[in-house]
Amino acid sequence: MHPARRAAAALAALSLCWRMLSARSVFVVLSLVAALVVALLGYQSLRTLLRAHASAGWPQVIGSVRSSEVKRGCGRQRDSYEVEVHYGYSVDGLEYHSTRVEFSRGYCGAEAGAKELSQSFVPGKAVTVYVDPAAPARAVLLAGKADVLMYLQVGIALLTVIGMLLLPWRALTGRLRVSW
Repeated sequence: MHPARRAAAALAALSLCWRMLSARSVFVVLSLVAALVVALLGYQSLRTLLRAHASAGWPQVIGSVRSSEVKRGCGRQRDSYEVEVHYGYSVDGLEYHSTRVEFSRGYCGAEAGAKELSQSFVPGKAVTVYVDPAAPARAVLLAGKADVLMYLQVGIALLTVIGMLLLPWRALTGRLRVSW
């Protein structure tokens, strides 16, 4: 065989191998990046869930509600109502301000329910504030509350990451065919 033809055949074979390797490599890298993103989102949800449970054991201080208002704009259609509470408290002589009522999503529903909840947080009213001893700027009014959706988010993230890690492993071991 002529050296030029041999070189062309080798180049064609190399090009084909590169395209196959390239598709597999791109698939593996994208799967791993997607798994990392989902893992980070799951980590955030898990951290919030753990803080929600831990907050029941945090030290308590007396704070004061600065303002409480019912706002329209939560929910899927943005036609539900939520309560926004601003409160202040002090720890070791330092003043802090927060709006976190609970670690879960909080109330988002009918206007009547939001108004009823806002009556619990009348401006000027003394409230019990649960303060994170490791970070006094992190506080909550309703401690220990964890939403079912928080558990669901963590579970779905975990299962998704496992699935996204299995796909590249199957591609690398040849059990999953990847091509352009």
